[in-house]
Amino acid sequence: MAGLASIHGYEGDEPMNTGGLIPDPISGYYLAAAIVASIHHRQRTGVGQRIDAAMIEAVAVQVGDAILECDVNGDIRAPQGNRHPRFAPHGIYRTANDEWLALATESDAEFAALAGAMNRPELVQEPRFASIEARKANEAALDAIVAAWLVEREAVASAEALGEAGVHAARVEPFKPIFANASPQWQHRGFLTPVPHPESGTHLMPLMPWVFANTPRGDVRHSPLFGQHSREVFSEELGLGDEAYRELEELAVTGTRRVG
Repeated sequence: MAGLASIHGYEGDEPMNTGGLIPDPISGYYLAAAIVASIHHRQRTGVGQRIDAAMIEAVAVQVGDAILECDVNGDIRAPQGNRHPRFAPHGIYRTANDEWLALATESDAEFAALAGAMNRPELVQEPRFASIEARKANEAALDAIVAAWLVEREAVASAEALGEAGVHAARVEPFKPIFANASPQWQHRGFLTPVPHPESGTHLMPLMPWVFANTPRGDVRHSPLFGQHSREVFSEELGLGDEAYRELEELAVTGTRRVG
């Protein structure tokens, strides 16, 4: 409803929703900022605030440049995939071993460096690739040249070589190995922490992506088991005694065993 889905997706395809429900954390970030601002206001003035936060508005802020583009130029943005509004090449390209490489050039010098790394210095002299505007206008043809060059090369080696040449490039890291083998940085910060679980064993679990100087994180517990806190809730919140709780267990209304 905020317009994000209308510009998300690949060029020429139908708009699509995001893979993750990012409006939830986006709204949470803005609400947290509003709380901090309200506390600051109270400390300065002695007067508190009542916060009225809207999820649609929080998400609409994220597409503010598209809103301005429509308002000023009358252009309604459509899905562009990984392409950039101005620069080319700019995308994710398949490499050898079915891996992927993110690559972008944002100046004539960077494109010249890319052409040199590809052993195709003549590309710089071609009129269709001679300027930022020309490369964007002929992006499809340029993408085909870059894709054909990268598809036979290894991602890590290509990223290192292109980086040394002055081109923005990085291997697209697979999700599973990153979390299965925590980097020393993540381990040092305690971001990925081994958490034992009675049913599934011990696994590295991500914690909050921040560290407070004067507040320890405290103990990290596994997620609750099925019905683990049922007796506690029925007793402390509803005031049921042991006999009444046992009757509910016998009726399969609650308990720690799944029915069926």
